[in-house]
Amino acid sequence: MNAHHILLPLLLAGCNAAPLEYSKTGDMKSGPGLLTGASGSYGFGKDAAPVAQPAAQPVAKPVAPSISAEEYREFQDWREWRRQREEAGKQ
Repeated sequence: MNAHHILLPLLLAGCNAAPLEYSKTGDMKSGPGLLTGASGSYGFGKDAAPVAQPAAQPVAKPVAPSISAEEYREFQDWREWRRQREEAGKQ
């Protein structure tokens, strides 16, 4: 049996799901929600729990990987080659 023969009935079976109940944005119920307390406000009411501030984390400075003297010399040669190429293009 082909995979298409199995997938098609499964996909069509998903079409029998319960219809979604549509409501306009203005029809929202008042009261507590995900970001609100029991008063229905955004944490500014009397019953709002204090918001914990995260502790300040020290900012770690990036550390450059160590390279060998040969790699550094090769990098310097590349920079010089690139500089010469840019100067040749300007002329």
